[in-house]
Amino acid sequence: MAPANEDYHLQSTSPCIDKGNNTAPSLPDKDYDGEPRIFDGDQDNTPTIDIGADEFIGVPLQYLTIESTSGGSTIPQPGQHVYAQGISVQITATPEADYRFHEWTGDIPAGKKQDNPLVISMGSNKSIKAHFVRIIYPPSGVTGQKVMNRSLSQVEYINVLKWSVNPNNQGLAISQYRIYVLDGASRTLLAELSSNIFEFWHRGVSKDRIYNYVIYAVNDNSQEGDPVYLTVQ
Repeated sequence: MAPANEDYHLQSTSPCIDKGNNTAPSLPDKDYDGEPRIFDGDQDNTPTIDIGADEFIGVPLQYLTIESTSGGSTIPQPGQHVYAQGISVQITATPEADYRFHEWTGDIPAGKKQDNPLVISMGSNKSIKAHFVRIIYPPSGVTGQKVMNRSLSQVEYINVLKWSVNPNNQGLAISQYRIYVLDGASRTLLAELSSNIFEFWHRGVSKDRIYNYVIYAVNDNSQEGDPVYLTVQ
């Protein structure tokens, strides 16, 4: 610092670095050079304002722009943030009720799109966006029963599946229900039923076989929601 020459920049050895009071009244957002105040000038992982008109940076600054879709936010909050070059920044996606985090887009390290929290190393200016999706809850009250249908000359076994609307899907455009029968790791589509139907008869089943089903509520974009599983003996 050389006040006589109107040079108020702090040197790397200055005792004023990170020795101010972050709660002092009327602190400006930037120093007299337009650089951010409350910066971790001594790199001890505790950002503290410097004493004086200048905030000592000491390393190149990088800008991280964070955005989010509807249904959630982030920590740090969406906006533009300033970090020293080489700093690792942790960003956490925070979904609202009835939403879940889906993925990050933007300047994301390879293979890290679903990481939450996400850690980014600031080697350059970066921009990322958190994406959230509305949860489609599974049908409620799912039941299944094997019944016998006897005619004059034949006996048929039927698995009768029933369910009801999940009230947590209120406000969603549920267009249909999909029912699959499971065989190990594979599944076979049995039916696609309109959203006002809450019963399905799987006809011609074997009397002694155990059947495993999965049922989904499906929105008007044909997206299946969370599954509900059912076993009928």
